[in-house]
Amino acid sequence: MRMEAGELVEALLVQLRAQLNGTPVAIADAGDWRDGGVMVDPGRFSQALGVAVRHLVDQVGAESTLEIAVRRAFRDGQAGLEVDFRLNRPSEEPALLQTAAAGMAWAVAEKIVMLHGGELHESTIGPEGKSVTLFLPLDPS
Repeated sequence: MRMEAGELVEALLVQLRAQLNGTPVAIADAGDWRDGGVMVDPGRFSQALGVAVRHLVDQVGAESTLEIAVRRAFRDGQAGLEVDFRLNRPSEEPALLQTAAAGMAWAVAEKIVMLHGGELHESTIGPEGKSVTLFLPLDPS
């Protein structure tokens, strides 16, 4: 099934808003999606997001924010979808909780990679935790 990028982003927002009660969610579209679509299995993507977000729901506090960047990417000549998760906790929280927040972002990405394959990278985003970038291969057909 072909799903346009705009539909994918909207589906992502619907999935997150349905499960992250009251936690602000920001979506950044870093690529130029206007003139083309991406190939993705919406059912599998939704399933992976559901697993990942349910993992977060029990652990993310009301003061947390979750930012997600969605963009096209290429790895080893293969087109794919790159999803970047950044989970932030208030800086006044103890360092142990900030580390736990970074671990939650990593767990979210691991769940999605487990269901889809792809690549997983992490980087430090200051005292708040880590940024996790996920690369999902797309169907080239």
